[in-house]
Amino acid sequence: MNRKFVFFTLLLIILLLVTACEGIGNLKVTIYDSEQNLANDVYVGLYTKDLKHRINFAYTLHGVVAFDELPSGFYSMKIYSNGVEKIITVQIKANDTNSVKVNLAE
Repeated sequence: MNRKFVFFTLLLIILLLVTACEGIGNLKVTIYDSEQNLANDVYVGLYTKDLKHRINFAYTLHGVVAFDELPSGFYSMKIYSNGVEKIITVQIKANDTNSVKVNLAE
C-alpha cells in the first residue's frame, strides 16, 4: 500500500507540473484598411483552431482589439469588414503578448 501511495503522489505531482506549464498569453490584433489607416468597427472573432466554436469576439477601436489571458495554443480568427472576410490562424505563446497585423486590402 505504501508503494501505491508514493506512486500516485508522484503521478499527481507530475500532472500538476504539466498542467501548470501550459501558460497564459495575450493577443493584440491591429487592423489596417486599404489606405494603411487603422480601421474602426471591424469584427474580429476568436475561434478554436477548427472554427467550430467561437471563444470571444470584439470590434476594433482605433484599429486595435485585445484578447487577454488566453491559454497557449493555436486559434483561428475571422475578420469581417465591408464585405471582406479573412480567416487567420494564430499561435498564442505562454507569458507573451502575441501581436498580429492584418491589412484588409491584401
